[in-house]
Amino acid sequence: MITIARIVFVLVLSTVIPVAAQPETKPLLETLTFYIAGVECAACVFSVNDSVRRLSGIDEVIDGQNNANYINVTFDPAKVSAHQIAQAVTDAFPLHGAPYVATLHLVVPGYGEGGNAAKVSEAFAKWKDWVEFEVIKPARGELVVKFKPLANDPARTTATGWSHTALQESLGKVLPVGTTVLLLKEG
Repeated sequence: MITIARIVFVLVLSTVIPVAAQPETKPLLETLTFYIAGVECAACVFSVNDSVRRLSGIDEVIDGQNNANYINVTFDPAKVSAHQIAQAVTDAFPLHGAPYVATLHLVVPGYGEGGNAAKVSEAFAKWKDWVEFEVIKPARGELVVKFKPLANDPARTTATGWSHTALQESLGKVLPVGTTVLLLKEG
């Protein structure tokens, strides 16, 4: 004979109690401005943007205008590096013959003071196989990061190559306390 207690027990066990879904943790996205050489028309802009959007970890690509010489790329730095993005720009179909070239522009306050220029050169020397830098305006500490070729693997789901975050960490260790390296942005 089934008792009422057993019926209640069976009903309680068979009732599904919904559990609040855990919110997805969103990756910390970053936005960098890549300056693009070789863009001559709106189709060039499309070619570059399309190539960059195909990378894993890209959230958004925004260009200036039709013949933009820059793109703002929002991405997950754990999945894709600045180097991979620059390589995707170079890998874009070149509509006018020459490949497109991406660079980053940055400002190091106090670059010309107290041996800071040598410290910056030393930091970049670690990445000589991946990037080189050029001093554009020494008084302002304005530099351009130029990317060397990188073998892009579309199946790769983690960042590879040179990283702007590695640069900031490295310079944070050698420059005076409080010095903030600024990556120039457009838009």
